[in-house]
Amino acid sequence: MGGRWLSHPEDTVWEIFQEKGKYKAEQRDLVRLSGDEKYKDPFSRFLWGPALQFFHQGWSRIRHPNLPAGGYAYDEKVIDRFSKTLGMATASLLPTVSILALYYINNNMWRLIFIIIFSLIFTAALAAFTSASRAEVFIASVSLAGVQAVFVSNFLGNSGPSSVGGASSNSTQPGG
Repeated sequence: MGGRWLSHPEDTVWEIFQEKGKYKAEQRDLVRLSGDEKYKDPFSRFLWGPALQFFHQGWSRIRHPNLPAGGYAYDEKVIDRFSKTLGMATASLLPTVSILALYYINNNMWRLIFIIIFSLIFTAALAAFTSASRAEVFIASVSLAGVQAVFVSNFLGNSGPSSVGGASSNSTQPGG
């Protein structure tokens, strides 16, 4: 269309002015209707980007377009719900899996090594699946390590799954 074909105030949408040494937007009452809240964490960005493109390549081979112009429409609510559900499931399963693994590891040195390894995995998962700040990720990781350490300290001297039920493998009493 060329030139300045929009009328005021639409012609100043991207205009800025300088006031007291600071640049400010000409228009302050404009609203962005489609936000980027679904792109906050790396997993969601992956899901909305490469994963959706990969899905579309396969889907377009087996299904015809569902829009009149020959395009495809995907329900954003379904994708967003899937992203949140997978993130929440992962967040709730990781601590449980770590405690279960610690239960079956018999050597105390390997238990401590596993706490370190799992803390790294947990921290990486929090960073990938959430939009939490560094401080929040640190607090959650320290909390998980604390729970794991308490769990291990309750089993120190025991040999793991075979010592459940109050009987210790180091017991010298008859029948115990």
